[in-house]
This record gives sequence, C-alpha cells and structure tokens, in this order.
Amino acid sequence: MRPMIGLLVIILVTLLPHAAGAQQVAQIRNQAKFSTWKLNPTRSKLNGPPPRTETRVYENRGNGVFLSTRSGVNARGEPFFSQYAAQVDGKDYPRVVKGSGAVSSIALVSIDGRSEAWTVKVDGEVTITGTSVVSEDGLTLTTTVRRTDADGQTSETVSVYDKQ
Repeated sequence: MRPMIGLLVIILVTLLPHAAGAQQVAQIRNQAKFSTWKLNPTRSKLNGPPPRTETRVYENRGNGVFLSTRSGVNARGEPFFSQYAAQVDGKDYPRVVKGSGAVSSIALVSIDGRSEAWTVKVDGEVTITGTSVVSEDGLTLTTTVRRTDADGQTSETVSVYDKQ
C-alpha cells in the first residue's frame, strides 16, 4: 500500500504545477480582450451602411467569467444593445438583445492566445458563427461574422475595432 501512496504523491507533485500553469495561460489569453473597443468603419468590411456608432466592452468578472456589452446607434439612428456573461468553454450562455423576444444564446471556444470562435443561437437554431481576434500589439479587435438568413443565404462581415 505504501508504494502506491508514494507513486500517487509523485504524480500529484508532477502534474499540479502544470494544471495551475494551464489555468494561468487561459486567464492570460482572455486578458487581451478586456477593454473598450470602438468600431472603425473605414477599416471594416460591412454589408450595407455602417452604424453611426458601435462600442464593445469586455469586462473580467472573475472565475473565468466575462461580461460582453455591445451598444450603439445603427445607420437609421436607432439604438441597439446586446449583452451576455459567459466563459470560454463551449457551453451556451443566455444573450440579451434589446427589442428581441427571441431566446438567444452564445457559446465560445478558445482558438489560441488571442482568438476565440463563437456560435449564436436564436430559439435553439444556429444563426451566426464567427471569430474574434485581438492583434498582437493588443490595439485592434477584429470580428468576422457569418450569418444565415431565413432563406438560407449566407453573408460575411468583418468588423475592426480600435482599443479605447
């Protein structure tokens, strides 16, 4: 029995620092996005006229949870707002969209130290997929969004945001 306990202690002493290191790396990965970002329409590739203003704010809420808030005024002069609190773990989290009665969720997974892929569902159906990438210098956030409309037509936009 004693040799087995000794082996268990050796395994734990060897693996625990690696597990802690992996958690620290995951936290560092998310740090680059925590900021306020303003849409730069001249650097973006949008379908249709750009919004008058658009701001994204990502806040660290601790324990791997972050709060995302997107707000602005569209090209017609109407305000828009969406918000969610989530972890980057592939699970669906509720998403609030002002003016929408639909049930919306988002799931995010890490691609690498500066990138995430995400999926938005409305009423349980995938409607939007995309990626978010923070530049190496940490000053630019680029989101690529792929949408499928009710007729099955897909479109893609690339939005570039400047760190504020």
